[in-house]
Amino acid sequence: MTNNNLTLHYETQHFSAEVIQLCKRTKQRKPQRDERVFWHSNGIEGVGIVRLRRLDSAYDDWLVRGLWIAPKYRQQGFASQLMNFAISEMQSKSSQRVYAMASHHLDEFYSKLGFSPAEQETCPKQLEKQHKWRVWVYSIQ
Repeated sequence: MTNNNLTLHYETQHFSAEVIQLCKRTKQRKPQRDERVFWHSNGIEGVGIVRLRRLDSAYDDWLVRGLWIAPKYRQQGFASQLMNFAISEMQSKSSQRVYAMASHHLDEFYSKLGFSPAEQETCPKQLEKQHKWRVWVYSIQ
């Protein structure tokens, strides 16, 4: 998918050299086989990335990991495009929920994307003790 001279990509299990390089550039570890990687490129290099890691295979829940946009591309809606692309792809795969952990300065960002604060009683066990982060959830219908 192309928008504003950037192309959106989706990879799983066998990751391209571009994804590996983008992870190194953003100081993220190499993607694991159970992750889904969504990224923007400008035709020369990757300029944005978000990774989703499976939380619970019984419910097909996923966790947003490592959302990053290159500084010169920030504040232009590219993070929202990337997240919407990821959510759309996960929707087509019959996923149940996508969770995100974020500091409070990102509340408006996640809220605009359709995420809601996760209720403590329905929050996955792995995310319960994240005191410095707010846990967000996007329920896929």
